[in-house]
Amino acid sequence: MCGPGTNSGQKPKGNGGTGNGGKGKGKGDDGKTKTIEQLLLEEAEAARLREEERQGRIKAGMADIDATFAGFGDDFYKNRKTAFLDFYQPQLNDQFKDARDQVTFALARNGTLNSTIAADEAAKLGKKYSLETGSLVSRAEGDASALRSNIENQKSAIKSQLNATGDVASATNDALARTKMIYEDRPDYSPLGDIFGGVGDAIGNYSAATRNRQLYDAYFGNSGGAARTVV
Repeated sequence: MCGPGTNSGQKPKGNGGTGNGGKGKGKGDDGKTKTIEQLLLEEAEAARLREEERQGRIKAGMADIDATFAGFGDDFYKNRKTAFLDFYQPQLNDQFKDARDQVTFALARNGTLNSTIAADEAAKLGKKYSLETGSLVSRAEGDASALRSNIENQKSAIKSQLNATGDVASATNDALARTKMIYEDRPDYSPLGDIFGGVGDAIGNYSAATRNRQLYDAYFGNSGGAARTVV
C-alpha cells in the first residue's frame, strides 16, 4: 500500500525537468531534438555558404567589369596620343613654314640673305621648331596618361561599389553606361597659339643698327669723335 499523500501513478520530477543539464533544445528537420550549440553551428555554416555564394557572384561581376573595360588597352591610349598630335602637329608645321618665309623675306629685304645673320636665324628657327615638336609629344603623352587614370578610377569605383553591395546587375549596367560615354566623348582641343611671333623683328633691328653704325663711321670716321664733312 502507498502511504498518505503519495500517488503510485506519478514519477519523481528530475532536476529542472530537462534531463540535459538545463540546455535548450530544438527540433530539426528529421524531428530529432537539437541543442542550442548544434543550432548555432548550423546557422554559422549556413552563413558561411551564403557568403561563399556572395563572393562567387562578386567574382563573376568583377570579371564582367574587366571585360567591359577591356577595350581601353594600350592601343586605345596610343590612338588618343596620335589624335592629339594629328591635331596640333600640322598647325606647328604651318607656323614654321610661315616663319621661315618671313625670315627669308626679311633677310632678302635687308640684303643679308647670304650673311652670318641668315645662318644664325635659320639655326634659331630650327631649334625653336624642334623644342616645340618635343613639347607637343610630351603634351600628347600627358593627355593620354590623364585619360588612362580617369578611366581606371571609374573602373575602380564600380568595383568598390560591387564589393560593398554585391549587386552584380547594377555594377554591370554602370560599367556599360560609363564605357559608352567614354567611347562617345571627343577631346576638346584648342587651336595652337602663335609660336613664332616676331621672328623677323631681330633681323630688322640688326639691319637698322648696322646702317646706323655705317652712317656713324662715315660721318665721324677715325677722328676720335670729331665730325667731318661728308661730300
